[in-house]
Amino acid sequence: MNNEVEEWRDIEGYEGIYQVSNLGRVKSLDRAVQHRNGKVLMKKGKQLKVVYAGNKYGRIILNKNGKKSAKLIHRLVALTFIINETNLKEVNHKDLDKTNNSVENLEWVSPKQNTQHAFNNRYIKRYLGEDNHRAVVTEEVVLKIRELHATKKYRYKDIGEMFGIHHSVVGYIVRRQTWRHI
Repeated sequence: MNNEVEEWRDIEGYEGIYQVSNLGRVKSLDRAVQHRNGKVLMKKGKQLKVVYAGNKYGRIILNKNGKKSAKLIHRLVALTFIINETNLKEVNHKDLDKTNNSVENLEWVSPKQNTQHAFNNRYIKRYLGEDNHRAVVTEEVVLKIRELHATKKYRYKDIGEMFGIHHSVVGYIVRRQTWRHI
């Protein structure tokens, strides 16, 4: 159980309508709403229902002046509570749990840092070598390609023809742009 004190702040662009908390909850506020017929009614505020889409990030729908907009909760928390001095583009869940939108679990990162964090924590599995679905050669062929190139007798095109692959694939292998792990 989280022992943090819950702090609520207005969501930018939705001031007086919606707030987000440092614990990752979103609520609408009590407010007067004018209907099309001109009547003004009081609308009671409530906690919004979170929807978890295919990517498992929590989303909520905000409505202002009849215009609905889907927002990611972790981004709302970060935009509201975390200073982003270097204008980083992505929000990382430190514990890899996309449902834990507490401000303590979030940080601004670059796309590269976000991907690296996922790899480092085995959230994204690297499929290297023959396990990679895009591999067009085997490790044995890679070693042979590098061996042939090292003799300086063959061009990429010649080696590619020997193995039935495009010369650019040979270049990637020789320069270790692919198959770096061997």
